[in-house]
Amino acid sequence: ASMLTNVGYGLLCLGIVEGAALIGWRLTQMPKSQALEFLLTSPIQPKRLFLAEAIVGVCRFALIQLAGLPIVGGLLFSGTVDPQDLLVLWVMPFAWGLVAGLLLTSWIYEPQVVKGIGQLVAFGGVLVYLVIGVMAAENLLLWLQQLPEWLGAFIYHSVRFFHDLNPFGIVRYWFSGDRVDWIARERF
Repeated sequence: ASMLTNVGYGLLCLGIVEGAALIGWRLTQMPKSQALEFLLTSPIQPKRLFLAEAIVGVCRFALIQLAGLPIVGGLLFSGTVDPQDLLVLWVMPFAWGLVAGLLLTSWIYEPQVVKGIGQLVAFGGVLVYLVIGVMAAENLLLWLQQLPEWLGAFIYHSVRFFHDLNPFGIVRYWFSGDRVDWIARERF
């Protein structure tokens, strides 16, 4: 099961990077494109052109994802994975690649003030994750017992939520030996 977990992690990472590159890069390069000169003399609205470019990027990303079909099909044909495992190995990388590409694109076009605030929030999130994940992982329950019960429970459940219900946590649970099918599908 750990080999499948690593395959799932790899495919998820590839999907996110491919989506960001194929969708995000295409849309962020639009203002620099010389093809936009024709837009100035055409009746096409810029929003429609942007939507069309986004659709082209999504279609290119889908074609790249389909290029991995022989590998995933081989895993399915050999009995290494079940048909339901295709959700995690095929659908989830595509979905998170779309999310990464479209969100990074929208992030590029935000005003500088919004980007600055977002960078501070992201930096704070990484810092909290490293402090909780590295320094407090073994002692988290002991530390939280020093807080009021409601606050400690809220922080603990929040940490568990973000640890278990992110894409990598879903892959980890999906291919774990003690998986409960309905819980895995619900988390997915």
